Amino acid sequence: MASYKKLTQLGLQLVKRKGTLVLASCSSRVTAEIFFDLVEETLHRNNANYSILQKTLHDIDHPIGFKEGAYLKCVYIEIQ
Repeated sequence: MASYKKLTQLGLQLVKRKGTLVLASCSSRVTAEIFFDLVEETLHRNNANYSILQKTLHDIDHPIGFKEGAYLKCVYIEIQ
């Protein structure tokens, strides 16, 4: 989980104002809720001024038949 926080911090350093930071995970060990919470927690701790543009999960062509199958998640963040 610390890796997602570190990636978020590094991404903040690289994205210019009005740029879009895109973070994604394909790990079944981290739920979408935890992933999104970790990202936002890190943004808050770094005093980032941002807007969540979109959060995505599996699309209909990738059915989930078991808990661990829900592993895709992505968030699009505009840095202001």
